[in-house]
Amino acid sequence: MTSQPVPTMGRAPGLIVEAITPGSVAEKVGIYVGNRLLSYAGQALCSPTHLQALEENTVGVQPVLLKLEREGQERELRMTGGNLGLSVRSELSAEVMALYQQASQEKEAGRKQKAAQQLEQAAQHAKESLVAAWLYLQAGNLYTELSDLEMAGDSYHAALEFSQQAEDRACQVLVLLGLGRCWYRRDAFEKADEWFQQAYNRATEASWPLWAAISLTHLGTVALDRGDLATAQDYLARALTLQEQLAPGSLEMSRSLTSLGRVAEVRGDFASAQTYYARALAIREQLAPGSLNVAASLTNLGRLAHDRGDLATAQTYYARALALQEQLAPGSLLAARSLEGLGHVGLKQQRYQQALIMTPRIRTAV
Repeated sequence: MTSQPVPTMGRAPGLIVEAITPGSVAEKVGIYVGNRLLSYAGQALCSPTHLQALEENTVGVQPVLLKLEREGQERELRMTGGNLGLSVRSELSAEVMALYQQASQEKEAGRKQKAAQQLEQAAQHAKESLVAAWLYLQAGNLYTELSDLEMAGDSYHAALEFSQQAEDRACQVLVLLGLGRCWYRRDAFEKADEWFQQAYNRATEASWPLWAAISLTHLGTVALDRGDLATAQDYLARALTLQEQLAPGSLEMSRSLTSLGRVAEVRGDFASAQTYYARALAIREQLAPGSLNVAASLTNLGRLAHDRGDLATAQTYYARALALQEQLAPGSLLAARSLEGLGHVGLKQQRYQQALIMTPRIRTAV
């Protein structure tokens, strides 16, 4: 793609607050919809991705100073670093704003493909590289959710080009992670590794350790799927060390723990795998109770119990996982795995009727 937008001179500084999550830090400290956020932790805010990088890499830091503008007056607020619980956007021209609002409406209505297309149109009409990069990034994320990886890749590449023009390092890291995920889902592990490595390098250069940890987790997962257990262990252990220091008990930490559990399980170290999987489950049950992430952890523990010969425990874990999956993602591959696990348990327990019942349900789910 040949880009045109570049100008940033003369633009109104800061980001416009679009929505506040009830009970969030933003609500508690007195941020309102329509406020303009000017700086966070001493850094002027140039894009929504820049704010995201600062939020997610200052977890627990005290105090963090936020400057905002309300009704023409500047105000300063102090808070603990971390997620503010709000959504923001850049200043947009009337033409781009109209397309952006249409995209938001389509997304709320569940029409993600249409929303992604509207975001791409908005990006094409943007006059600034910062804005175009952010809009293309959002389009790429929506296409990824739809598993349209080709369109996601096109949007991400456009976002990368514009973010490089604008020197928006935060957007670059998120785009590189997005491209890595696209190639990973295609089982193109070598290319995925290249993009994740670039994301790690950019995050490290920018002194964003928790984003570096996310990149390390992805690199470890790729190495695991390529069968390189030693490299996977190294990447994942480094990620976990950063997360334990800077964001203990976070969902990202649960992902590192889960992947370390997989490494230990493949190596036959079931005791270590049990510890990792149980720690991941505890975090997920606290931060995302009743979610598919919880179900995934339960499935991991069920499979491990099955392999260790503890069939009663395996059945309990698989049944709990299946209950969540049939509620949140009926007929999915995730549900099929739990059904398959229950079927295997039934066979080993010589509960042939249970196994026979599970078999057609697995075919239906797949």
